[in-house]
Amino acid sequence: MSIDWKKISAKLPHEKTPAQKKKRKDLFSRFDPNGNGVLSLAEVDKAMRDVLAIDDLFDAKPAIMRAFQIAKACTKSKRSDGVGDDYIEFGEFAKIDANGGGVILFDEFCDWAIKKSLDLEDDDN
Repeated sequence: MSIDWKKISAKLPHEKTPAQKKKRKDLFSRFDPNGNGVLSLAEVDKAMRDVLAIDDLFDAKPAIMRAFQIAKACTKSKRSDGVGDDYIEFGEFAKIDANGGGVILFDEFCDWAIKKSLDLEDDDN
């Protein structure tokens, strides 16, 4: 599978400007159709296809599932309703976004994963 990362990057607001921050919040809202302020895996999966229209990434289910699980485990939820730890909250991406660019670069993800001593259970074969 060949993914056009420039095309994907163009769809994601990543600059540290007020306009781009607003676009990120708007994008999060579009990912969160029920408006509860957290994203389920189903919402992320559906938004990859329907909101971002990135079929190549929509077809990368294992990577999406793993990234979702890692992102939601990044921090404890500050929500009082008890559902936040099972979902991704808007602020959790900042934990991995080391340069503050508004997107998680592959190198940032790798650095974060190494610091967390993450090990894939099935990668030893």
